[in-house]
Parts: sequence; structure tokens; C-alpha cells
Amino acid sequence: HTLALHEGNPGETKVARAFRVRVYPTVVVIGADGAVAATERVEGEETPEAFVARIEKIVRDELARAGS
Repeated sequence: HTLALHEGNPGETKVARAFRVRVYPTVVVIGADGAVAATERVEGEETPEAFVARIEKIVRDELARAGS
């Protein structure tokens, strides 16, 4: 997984604008076709574990779709 937005990355603002990142954490999943498959943010009182599980499911689903 590539982390495009991190402290010290000079392109962070440009990348954040391109993907319309307004809050952190925001996870952008890029599909096999190069298009944005999902943009996810923490929802309400969601725990970090629940957020990670949700993202992992999205990635698994996208990988399965790409393998079809």
C-alpha cells in the first residue's frame, strides 16, 4: 500500500487537493483500472479497528473484482 500523504512529503497538499481530502484519516482506494474505487473516512465514533476492517473489506472486494 502506498502512503501518499505523510508528514514531510512536499507533494502532500497537491495530492490532498487532487483527491479532495478534507479530514484525516482518509483512505482512497484506487482500482485496477486506475479510477478511484472508494474514498473512506472514519464515521462518527467508529473505532480504529472497525475503520481498518472496513477498509480491508473494500480492498479485498476490489482485488477480487480485479481478479475476475
